[in-house]
Amino acid sequence: MHIIGWDIHSKTALVGLSGRADDGFPIELGPFLTALLESKPALQINILIWDYVALYAMEREWDSAGKFTAEGCGRIRFQRDSRLPSGSAQHQKIVVVDNKVAFSGGLDLTIRRWDTHEHLFDHPLRRGPDGALSAIS
Repeated sequence: MHIIGWDIHSKTALVGLSGRADDGFPIELGPFLTALLESKPALQINILIWDYVALYAMEREWDSAGKFTAEGCGRIRFQRDSRLPSGSAQHQKIVVVDNKVAFSGGLDLTIRRWDTHEHLFDHPLRRGPDGALSAIS
């Protein structure tokens, strides 16, 4: 599995409008990936995100690399892309599964991005892990 994005957060909730998961896997991205590794012994997960500038530090998860790789038994590789020209950012958002299925879109696997086509500011699922209402990004 390959995950490429501008940002990633281990507590990103992977739920739809119901607000819950019905597949028996954890709802949060970090524990979800760990559960996938446990259920699929040959799985390797590669994560590439932008190595952001200090301006964005308060918006990012502290030690996200450690939070994703700690339970990964060496099968989660986490890399920050710092090879960009000054003033630019990596904005690709891609997930590739089993080299067969790919998802490409405009949202990162991070908090403060949950949305529906209605774009309601006060939607009950638009909350961060701390319960605070997240602004539309």
